[in-house]
Amino acid sequence: MDYFTYLRGMDYQMQSPAMSGNYQYMTMPNIDMGGATPWPLTFQSKSTQYNLNELITGVKNSVGNEKDDEIMYTAMAKMAPNDEQREIITGIKENEMIHNKIFRKIFTELTGVVLPENITNNTPTAPINKTYSDMLKEAFNGELKAIERYRELLAYAPNMEIYSMIMYVMTDEIRHALKYNYLMMLNK
Repeated sequence: MDYFTYLRGMDYQMQSPAMSGNYQYMTMPNIDMGGATPWPLTFQSKSTQYNLNELITGVKNSVGNEKDDEIMYTAMAKMAPNDEQREIITGIKENEMIHNKIFRKIFTELTGVVLPENITNNTPTAPINKTYSDMLKEAFNGELKAIERYRELLAYAPNMEIYSMIMYVMTDEIRHALKYNYLMMLNK
């Protein structure tokens, strides 16, 4: 049996937490693998509860991170040297606002709790003694770190709906990193 046939045979369904306390995560099908485990996944290495806790914590942190980015990018847009750069940063800021809503929705679906609107992770609301160039570098590196965080969250997604929402955000973050790279090149 090949690796992809093995993965297709797995159960990725999860019941809503509001409906039941019983969660069903990636259960192993009754397949004879001949003693071999497919590379690189070992689904039994961490408990289901641990995965759910990791996802909930990561999603809550992401809500704050996206709000922090929105605040920082608002300040950056004001510092932008021309309309083109201001429009790019404003577009990215608007995406971050959507990401915040997506992660709030995921958090509510997983826990049944609605997070407050203005949750942040304590990023300063305005740049202090930072140049526009410094802020572009910080934003670029922040987008790269977000890609790494969201890639990890994808591994904990209990169903395709949540996986798709996180993937949507992650692909936006990739686009943002490319745009910030472009802005840094313009401002050398």
